[in-house]
This record gives sequence, C-alpha cells and structure tokens, in this order.
Amino acid sequence: MNEDLSHRILEDRQFMVVRLDRAGNITYVNPYFLKLTGYAETEVLNKNWFGDLRSGGMHDGLKESFKKTMEEGTALSDYESGALSQLDDHLLVHWSGVIERDAFGKATGIIAIGEDITEYHQAIKALQNERSQMNVVLSSLNTGLALINRGLTVEWVNETMMRVLSSGNPIGRKCYSSIGRHSGPCEDCPALLTFKDAQIHERDLLNPVNGRWYHVVAQPVKDTHCVAKILESVTDITEQKLAGESLRESEEKFRGFFTCTPDYCYIISPEGVILDTNDAALDVTGYRKEELIGRTFTTLYSAESLPKVKQLFESQRWREKGELRGEELVITDRKGRRRIVLLSAGAVRDGEGKIVHSTSIQTDITELKRIEEVRIGLMKELEAIKNRLEEENIYLRKEIRGEQGFSDIIGKSNGLLYVLMRVKEVAATDSTVLIEGETGVGKERVARAIHNMSGRGGKPFITVNCAALPQALVESELFGHEPGAFTGAQRLRKGRFELADGGTIFLDEVGEMPSEIQVKLLRVLQNQEFERVGGTHTIKVNVRVITATNHVLLNEVAAGRFRPDLFYRLNVYPITVPPLRKRREDISLLMEFFVREISTRMGKKIDRVAPGVLEQLKAYDWPGNVRELMNVVERAVIITRDAILRLPQGALGGTAPPAPDVRQSGPNCFTSLKDHERQYIVRALEETGWRVSGSKGAAKLLGVNPSTLESKIKKLGIRKSASTPDAHRQ
Repeated sequence: MNEDLSHRILEDRQFMVVRLDRAGNITYVNPYFLKLTGYAETEVLNKNWFGDLRSGGMHDGLKESFKKTMEEGTALSDYESGALSQLDDHLLVHWSGVIERDAFGKATGIIAIGEDITEYHQAIKALQNERSQMNVVLSSLNTGLALINRGLTVEWVNETMMRVLSSGNPIGRKCYSSIGRHSGPCEDCPALLTFKDAQIHERDLLNPVNGRWYHVVAQPVKDTHCVAKILESVTDITEQKLAGESLRESEEKFRGFFTCTPDYCYIISPEGVILDTNDAALDVTGYRKEELIGRTFTTLYSAESLPKVKQLFESQRWREKGELRGEELVITDRKGRRRIVLLSAGAVRDGEGKIVHSTSIQTDITELKRIEEVRIGLMKELEAIKNRLEEENIYLRKEIRGEQGFSDIIGKSNGLLYVLMRVKEVAATDSTVLIEGETGVGKERVARAIHNMSGRGGKPFITVNCAALPQALVESELFGHEPGAFTGAQRLRKGRFELADGGTIFLDEVGEMPSEIQVKLLRVLQNQEFERVGGTHTIKVNVRVITATNHVLLNEVAAGRFRPDLFYRLNVYPITVPPLRKRREDISLLMEFFVREISTRMGKKIDRVAPGVLEQLKAYDWPGNVRELMNVVERAVIITRDAILRLPQGALGGTAPPAPDVRQSGPNCFTSLKDHERQYIVRALEETGWRVSGSKGAAKLLGVNPSTLESKIKKLGIRKSASTPDAHRQ
C-alpha cells in the first residue's frame, strides 16, 4: 500500500484502523478507534481482538471472515458488526480490510478499517418508521393518491384510491382508465397535460361505475431536468357537486325572482349602501344600475319619509329580529316624482349574529292608493245619493199617502178637457206653470201630469206644501242646511230644490210662502242657484217650478202679501182647474172609479148604486171638490153591508153655501175667501166631533194632511167654542 495513502487512512478521523497479527493480536490502533471505543492505547495494544477486549469485538460470523481472510489471503469482505464499547454505546461498524504479507507473500496480519454507521443505521430505521407512519396517514386520507410514471402507468396508490377504483388493482394500468371514465387517452387528461407543460391541472370527472363525481388534480414531481412522475389526487366531491348544483338552482331561482319581480328590490350593506338592485327599481327611479350601486339607500326616500325610515332602522324590532313588514313610505325618482310604497326588509346575519347585508323590498301601492281615494270619493257620493234617495223616499211616501187613491185625472167634461189640452201644450217645455183652483180640485194631479209628460218624467218630482211648513223651517226645507247652521242641525241636509235637481218641484199653496222666502225663490227662478242655510257655497240646480194656489194671487199682490215680481215670474203659463160643480158630468165617472178602488182596498164587492144616489151627488155643490167626493164615497163604502152602495145620512151638507167661482168677475160676485174657508173647516170639525186626525177626523173628511189642517185652524183662529163665523176672527 502506498505509504502516504496508508498514513492518511491511519490518521483519518472518519475511520477506525486496527492492525492484527496472524493470531489476532492488536499491534496498532489509530486515535479515532480509541475515541469511539473509549479505550486507552495501553488497554488494547498486544490484546487479542477476539477474546481479550471486553467488548468482545467480533461475533462468530466476523471471526470466520477474518480467519478465512488469513488462510486464503483474500480481502476481508464487507461486514457489519455490533460491538459494546468502553463507553457502553452501541456502535454499528462496517468493516473492511487488507492482508499484510512478508517477502515471501505469506500473510502476516490484517489491517482492518471500520466505518461507524450507527447514525446511518438509525436514520434508515427512522426513515422506515416515517415511511410506515406515512403509509398509515396516506391510507387514512379521504383523498385517493396515485403515482404515475411518464408512460402514464400507475406505480402506486393508497388505500383510499383502491376504494375509489372499484374495478380492481390499478397498479400497472394506464392512468386514463383509473376512475373508469375513458377507455383510451384523451386530450384533457390531467396527467397527460401536466407531463406536457409541467403545470398543475385539475378536472371534475364522473365515474360511470359508481356514479360519483371526483375532483382530479395532477401535480408534477420533478427531477433535475424534467417531470419524472405525476402525483394524482382524487377527491370525492359528489355531495359538494349536488350541493353546488342545488345552490346554483337556488341562486338562479333567486336571481330570476330578484330580477323579474315587479317589486323594487335592493341588497344593502350594513353601512346602508346599495350593493345590488333589480330592473323594476331601475325603471321606477330612472337611474342606471351603476348610478344606484354605491348610493346610500336613504336618498331614495322623500323628505317627509326620512324620519320614519331612520326610526324604523333604529327600532328595537330591527335590532333584535332584523325584520320590517308593510311600512308605508314615499320614494322619489331622479326627477322628483313621488311613489307610495310598502317597505319590507330583512337582515342576513353570519354565524356570530352580525349583519352582513339586508334586503329591502318596496311594493308600489301608488295606484292602489289612487283607487282607494277614488273609492272613498265614490263612497261619499254613494252616501250622498243614499241620503238623497232616503229623503226623496220620505217625500215620496208622504206624497203617496197624500194621493188617497188618485191614479189618473178622471173626467170628460169640456172644462177638464181644456185643462188637459193646456197641460199637453206646456208639458213639452220647461216653462214655469201656475195652477189655480179651489181646494181639492186636483191641482197636484195636474202638476204631476205636466211632469210625467215632460222630458223630466223619469227624474224626481218633489212636492212642497208651503202652508204646512213651520215658518221657521221653510228656508231649511226648501234649500237645506249645513251642520251646525242652527240648534238641532247635526248633519248636512239637502233641501227640496237640491233633491229636485234635474226634475220638477211643485210648490202647493205658494200664496202662503213667507215674504223673506219669496226673495230667495225669485233668485232660484232667475238664476237656478241658492245657498244652504248656514252655508256660503252657491249650489247650481236645474229644476222646473210648478206652483199652485187656491187664492187669487193678484189680490195677494194688491194686499202687499205677495211680491209682484215673483207673481209675474210664476204666472208664465197659468192653468185654472175648474171646481167639481162646474163639471158635474164628471161626477158619475169619478164615483165609479172611487167605488171600485175603495171597495177593492177594503175587500168589499159593490156592483150597484142605490137609486137617487147619483142625483144627490150631482145636485151637491161640492165645496171640497173631488177630494170631498172621494171622502163621501169612502164613508158610503164603509157603511155598505151588501153589494148596493148607499149614502150615509148627513153625508152631504145641504146648508153649505156654494163656493165662489174664481173665474167670475164683478165686485159683488166674491165673498171673503177667508170667511168661506173658516166656515168650511168649522163644518168639517163639527161633523167629526172636532177631531182633526185619524180615520174619522176632519183632515180625512176634507182630504188634507192633519198638519195642514192644524195650521189652517191656528191661522184662522178657529176654536171649539165658536158658533158663528164672526166668533173665529182674530
């Protein structure tokens, strides 16, 4: 051996050097040997390697190796041997050696060189342990792993991959069939793509064998020059895939609802900034989407709604429950136009309960509010119409009660035919008509005929008996009153003129109208307008006026009790209805009509009239005219026990003076109308025992309303103690 090399080896601090003679005695050790074994040089020199050293040195295999080397003269084979050193450390040494020879080539000894491999051996064991632990870890992963070589062949898989690849052992198979998806290579195979560009590639694949989805990731494992292998990981994502699809479907549904709903939808950050909005909100506000996103949502509301908005989002309900429902607010568009909305809002919170954003849905109720206002207006109008109809019905019921069976104007006398001709002439116009005639001749019937034959026939026909109205209430009855206009006026009331709008008003006994009301009536006739009592608003009406009187109005004008200008306004078209005594030929027709109508109403059957009855009726002067005739017939029907009509005793007052003819002329043809009326009423009261109302009262006998008769009695000063006409004068 070269001396320099031998010297370096002997002095080398990385190797143990021991020289043995043929008997195995130690003749030399280097310092590194002494350091590792803990011996002193004097303790090992000249000691036998195989027996004297406490460490024992050699096991049987190594001893045999040394002996064989000495005998055969061959090199010492590599061998690992454990020796217990002076330091009690367990050393693992790798020994090799060379034979020393004498000049004749005979082996004289061995130089043994030992390398301490204790740490290496420990590292190998640690690596083996780590590898074992890694295998446990890799086998317990939910992710399948496979190592693929450049030939795309699977070299190794973990147990999870074995479970994924239910088609058998994948070792040695091609990677593109690893999860059963392809029967041959494909361009988008993750492993193939990674070998091409040395980048990570991933893809979701469906295993047709088990119907589950896997996420495949191919990662390059590089050596110094290129990609040597591919580590492919396979993760089961079936649940995530299904959940993702479900989430996408939900998101699509939500997005569809969010986009297409007609309500105005906003998503708002915790700071009150608009994050997203739908098309309906853009349409109503007039903004583009990029103009709305990033704005503070309170800028959408009108000034009067802002305090309420702030109060709502600071309320305890919002802080605790994170919800608002049906709050009415006003929003404005970019041009300042207003819309009324119902706000519903909800907060979306994270796992810690913190609001991450909120949703705001505004339902537009502008049109509903407008319709509601229209409905309220219509309801008010309907209420007004209802009140008007109720008041008209009151009047109509009173009129029906007052007709006492009249259904038509009956008669064929020349005087009556002339009246009907006059009615036909004036009916087609809107002219004011003044009907004159005695009490009971049927002036109201004539007025109704004019109304029915006119273009106003389907409209209201309102009657007013001016003599029957209390003087204090005449104005209110005619023109209505406002609430609070006087004591007891608790609600608005429409007057007779307002109820007659579009139709006809009939003012009976117009000569009894107070002078202050005559002025207002004149205004209505001139301008068709008036004000309610207590009101300031002028009411326009379209009313035809028909008046009637049993007075001679010219005499009332001359006496200063009736305004001349009003008289000429009323006397546009006068009609005088003749008294019954001037058309006696109509008595038989009237009697037949009354007998038929009254007997039917009373459930009696009367088909004949007793002899002389008709003659008695025709001979009587009838100061009460047709109304008196009807009352006489009714009394006769009441007392009749069979089918023959007979007059009750005293039914006709033969002592009554004939009523004056208002159409006669001359200063001596008139008696005092007031005296005549007083006498006539006294006779009726005496006939009925001074009873005014009821079926046997004087009002029934005279054919007038009890209130009208009581007013007349009071006005004429009639008292029960009176026995002569003069006694009744005031």
